[in-house]
Amino acid sequence: FANKGLVPATLVKPLNYLSQVFDAVTKRLIEVLDQHSVFQQEPSLPSLIELAGLPWHEEYFDMLDIVSYFNMTSGFRPPQNGQTTEEVNCIPHYDRGLLSISILSTNEGLQLKNMPNNEWIDGPLEPNIGVIWLGEAASRITQNRLKPGIHRVVYPQESKPRLTLLYELCTIEQLKKISADKKDELMANGTVTFKNLPGSAPITVSPGETKLGFLKRIEMSHGLSTSKMGPPSYRLEKHT
Repeated sequence: FANKGLVPATLVKPLNYLSQVFDAVTKRLIEVLDQHSVFQQEPSLPSLIELAGLPWHEEYFDMLDIVSYFNMTSGFRPPQNGQTTEEVNCIPHYDRGLLSISILSTNEGLQLKNMPNNEWIDGPLEPNIGVIWLGEAASRITQNRLKPGIHRVVYPQESKPRLTLLYELCTIEQLKKISADKKDELMANGTVTFKNLPGSAPITVSPGETKLGFLKRIEMSHGLSTSKMGPPSYRLEKHT
């Protein structure tokens, strides 16, 4: 993003430094969680790294997201779930990595799903409190003993901008997909669903739509960045 001019030059070094700090802190956190057998019955960091597919020794270990919500819409009661940005800022989803950390939120909006009670809980706004939730990789390596944290962002009661800082501990496959996707490829006609968007309706591919165009359209309509979308499942049109 810095090379594309999307991040001011004065912020590139501080953000790189912040990302490296969180890399180091998160590695230590994973070591502690492994020592307490959170993910496996017996502590084994090498086994955890392999099972989760973590880029432990790679230069890039994470994904640092900075998201700005303009919040031109405000003041209405959040829906039960919400499937488009007409209803919520960001639709319900879970992340694909091992875990994510919400570091900063300057305004209300983040909600976490309490699965047993099927209710949404507001995230904290205190500046000294962060939120950690697990991702798809944690569910996969524990055979769903640990559940991925479903979360969303709703519109605030008052129309105030919201800046949020998120850190996601990614898998190798996730990072490869972000950097190597052939996004200029034409998509086949049909519908697409994403596993990490529970409750979301199938999305119809427009005629002649490229992969990048499709992902950008979903980004605008669902409030979810393309890097957060899970592997798609296609249902192609039948031709007779």
